[in-house]
Amino acid sequence: GSMSGRSQGWAPSKGARCVMRGLNARPELNGVRATVLSEEAIASDAGEGRWEVRVWDREGTQVRIKASNLEPLMASMGAQGSPELPTDGVNMALREWMLKEGGSGFRHFLGVLQEGEVKDPPTPLLALQHRMAENLGWWADASDVAAVLSDRETVRKLLLQVTQENLKLGIAMMKVNEMTGQEAIVLFDCLGCQSPIAGPAHSECSDTESIVWTATLTHLCGDVNVQTVAHRAMVLLGLVCAVLAWEDERLEGAQQLMLEEAVADHNAMLVPTLVGTLDNCATTCPVAAHLAGGLIGLLVVRRPASVFADLDPVPMLDALHKYMGYIFGLVSNNTCSVEESFGITALLDVVPLLYLLADWRESHEQLKKRKIIADVGTLCVNLLHTSRVGAGDTPDDLEMFPELGRNLLVMRSVYGMALSGSTAATCLREMPTSFAAACTLEVLGRWSWQGLPMHGRCAQVPADDETCDVCECIEEYLEAACSLSRHESGAFRCIEPLAQQLSLRGVKAHVPSKEESLVRKVVNRAVRLCALPTCRSTGELISCAGGCQGLARYCCEAHQKQHWERHKKFCIRQKKH
Repeated sequence: GSMSGRSQGWAPSKGARCVMRGLNARPELNGVRATVLSEEAIASDAGEGRWEVRVWDREGTQVRIKASNLEPLMASMGAQGSPELPTDGVNMALREWMLKEGGSGFRHFLGVLQEGEVKDPPTPLLALQHRMAENLGWWADASDVAAVLSDRETVRKLLLQVTQENLKLGIAMMKVNEMTGQEAIVLFDCLGCQSPIAGPAHSECSDTESIVWTATLTHLCGDVNVQTVAHRAMVLLGLVCAVLAWEDERLEGAQQLMLEEAVADHNAMLVPTLVGTLDNCATTCPVAAHLAGGLIGLLVVRRPASVFADLDPVPMLDALHKYMGYIFGLVSNNTCSVEESFGITALLDVVPLLYLLADWRESHEQLKKRKIIADVGTLCVNLLHTSRVGAGDTPDDLEMFPELGRNLLVMRSVYGMALSGSTAATCLREMPTSFAAACTLEVLGRWSWQGLPMHGRCAQVPADDETCDVCECIEEYLEAACSLSRHESGAFRCIEPLAQQLSLRGVKAHVPSKEESLVRKVVNRAVRLCALPTCRSTGELISCAGGCQGLARYCCEAHQKQHWERHKKFCIRQKKH
């Protein structure tokens, strides 16, 4: 969807995203997308001025193009954080059907998902339910959504269904893994359930013996329809993530209620079930794993103490170890931009969780036993190796890879709230690989600061030399880290001293200041809530002075005392470690 810039009076501007059209001298660029780099047209002897643009290819090619040969992209992000409704016939027909059938569009849509039945739907409805759930801003009114989700019982029922459906999905996928003796790839009848990085023609699926169709799974799960369970689990996950990620003040009350219910005692199985989805579905059902990882990230940056209190570090770290291996397989695939971008967004979704593990003392022994330190170190040096600072680090934008929409949903919300308007936000958009490399270095630095070793057996990375550990790998890529730190944006300036400290054995890294850090802005005051679930205060919070390392923070002493009865078990356990 693009339109003629000249006919509509559109003028290019720095940072604008566009499509090149009508080029006679460079016909291979027609239809290719690009980002405008220059502030204004560059004078030319040939007449009309040219605009410097960066082509969206792996080399980051820069060319000069006339404004008359540039068209704006239509799929820009809307003001409320959701893409504008596309105008293609299928989406418009679907919207008309929803309005006709539903009266209150969102209420009806939620009822359809909860009942699992649709009356005379158009043929593509099941696949497009995913798009509607994950992109509420296309069709739903924020006031309508807020009215429906202001009812506690409705929210409680929704989160209970998320738990139930993901529990069923995790069990089904675990049985698939047991049946195949490996992590197979499940192909679903619903295209919305299917990830673009999992298909028989894709690089991850070259071994046809690892492909399983849902039709063959019925005998594994008794009367459970695996396709129905998977579809409902993924659509409900997408819906909850979309509600929590939608930036609209009319939704604040509904979002706070959902966050309160998500960590309530009666919902204590929600986060452990999401961990199970992360563990069992990374390869078999990537859509579910990505959304589960994103939802855990959304919850943990708001109320980390409540999330960790419901978790056992052993299965949590087992799941993360498996998921980190899966992500590494994506970001290390330099032959496929889609896989690389999926891996980066999946990693950034769980970076806040990885960062906060430093303060979750109970997890430290498992971090070493499960070699999570080595996992993150391996990812870090791989990203430093593949990132091309300032030259070809292609933007992970919806305009480039529309299939990345569900991944970007959570990532843009969590990071956008903390980094809004900063140069770091621009780097996240324009240099995602470099941004991810910087974030993983900060995670390693935070772990080192809390006493976790970056050398020795627990930190050995895969290499021909078995003695190669994180310290040695960082030392090898120190020049790349320093180059990243000196980027003209200044967003990565804390990385050079951090990398230098991580490269030295026996030296604890210093945590960057909150002004310089990328990750601290995300996990700190910008989005964290008072630890008392019924309180909706944010901003300057008082850290608990007990053993929980400040994972619980409060808006006032009264709320800390009120929450102590529930918090004390976790806080005391932390102190023992």
